Amino acid sequence: MIFQCFQKYRYLTSAFDRPEFQRLKNDIEKGKVGVVIVKDLSRLGRDHIMTGYYLEHFFPEYKVRFIAINDDVDSEKGINDFTPFKNIMNEWYAKDISKKIRSAYKIKAMNGEFTGAYAPYGYKKNPNNKHQLIVNEETAKVVKRIFQMACDGLTAYQICRVLREDKVLKPRAQIMNDNGRYYNPLWVKHPYDWSTMTIYAMIKNEEYLGHLVCNKASTSSYKSKKLLPVDKDKWIIKKNTHDAIIDEDTFKRANEIFYRIKKRPKKDGKRSMFSGLLRCDVCGKALSLYSSDKKWDSFCCVTYRSFGKSYCSAHYIRYENLYDFVLNDIRKQIKLALSDKEAFIKSIMINTNQNEQRSKFLYEKEIKKHEVRLNELQKIEKRLYEDMALERITPEMFGNLTKDYEEEKKNLKKRIEELSNAINLNKDTEKQVQHFIELIEKYKNIKELDAKILNELINKIVVYEREIINGVRTQKIEIEYNFVNKIKNGS
Repeated sequence: MIFQCFQKYRYLTSAFDRPEFQRLKNDIEKGKVGVVIVKDLSRLGRDHIMTGYYLEHFFPEYKVRFIAINDDVDSEKGINDFTPFKNIMNEWYAKDISKKIRSAYKIKAMNGEFTGAYAPYGYKKNPNNKHQLIVNEETAKVVKRIFQMACDGLTAYQICRVLREDKVLKPRAQIMNDNGRYYNPLWVKHPYDWSTMTIYAMIKNEEYLGHLVCNKASTSSYKSKKLLPVDKDKWIIKKNTHDAIIDEDTFKRANEIFYRIKKRPKKDGKRSMFSGLLRCDVCGKALSLYSSDKKWDSFCCVTYRSFGKSYCSAHYIRYENLYDFVLNDIRKQIKLALSDKEAFIKSIMINTNQNEQRSKFLYEKEIKKHEVRLNELQKIEKRLYEDMALERITPEMFGNLTKDYEEEKKNLKKRIEELSNAINLNKDTEKQVQHFIELIEKYKNIKELDAKILNELINKIVVYEREIINGVRTQKIEIEYNFVNKIKNGS
């Protein structure tokens, strides 16, 4: 056994996904660590289930001695019976602290105090009061310019292009540049690539009116770091807490014009019939329609249009070429289906059944895993009940401990039911193919396409980049029809 006595792993939080803990875990697995010493059990972690796993399974498996000085825990002498309850109390403490912190943030927000990690773009924190926002003259000019461009009728994409051409740092790159925080290699490589989503968010941000807007996002629980959006009616808005960058009239006008531009139809008053169906094979994003100076409509990958060839390629395809290909392919499927229905059904079933068998295998595997966990939970609850009956734990403690387990059991049963239903649905493939044949029979004399036909028959159309094969330029298009998955690869 190798003893690493002086290596330090500095823990910043008690979550088990923290980088320093993962470094310690990797060193243990490599056999570099013989003893782990902490001040107390809470320094290892405050999730009693995971803490118990490391104490009772992980450390013994790798023959690592664990010592918690203040709690008098030494695995070499054996883990005492009271240790699990200390872990539970540590978790309760973390939960209680989380509630208090949330409450403190809410009180600060109600008092008009800014509590964000960094100020909104266009502002900075007051050096004398970190809860007060003051105007950042440098970036505020950019904010005013963005609102003016919006009032002038420019789209979000056009505004992004102007800012990119003028080499204006995007907000995250500006923070990284000013504070040295939130380093990201992409922001170093592409510091001027403004996102349309950033522009939309800025145009709607009432903080530019001098109002403090809080509680727009929150975590689902103290164990999760993922921020989720909060309904607008639950936002905390305090009026006139700092100097405004944008006046009310400009803010209102910019939002009205911006919304109208976003919803603006094509010049002929119609949307493209392919809207919502086209996808890029590389990034998975949509292909958008645009008109060139050569007076023909074309589709192009939105990622390429927004950020250029360093992110994705154009996937350019002319409207009439796509139209002709899709129309001819639909006619081909109709001809195959009507000429020999049985052969058509068989060809689809061969491809679809392979996918179904794989899905069925994965579903059944997941169901088995959940059933094993359900059996474990039943055993755990039985032990807890025995502990309560023998007065090792109080009824209150029993109730608190079993509450989470009951919720987990409920979720597991729900998931098992969903997977079982999915397996049953896979058995209806032949019926779905018959339905598809009935559907396309309606269009046996099809002469032209429209949005209704496309959306009724097709799930999505994947467009690939153009290639030159044997001196001939080709482009692969993959059509995925409704009810029968992919039945055709085209070029």
